[in-house]
Amino acid sequence: MIPLDVRPKPGIPENACILWEVEQWADHRLDVAPDIDPYLLKHITGSLYAVIAEWDLTELERSILRGRITSILR
Repeated sequence: MIPLDVRPKPGIPENACILWEVEQWADHRLDVAPDIDPYLLKHITGSLYAVIAEWDLTELERSILRGRITSILR
């Protein structure tokens, strides 16, 4: 779920990944809520990545992800 306004022009690079900023750590897996600040990273070499884009999830997107997390943990 990468918004069109931050998606790279030719599409998603095959060596890209999404990094989620942790808003709050949880002691139990069931307490985990989706974070709101994903970053699109491009792998350069080794452990070096470049930040291509950053965006905030909407409440609707967070609700969808929350449903996915809940269904996976059951």
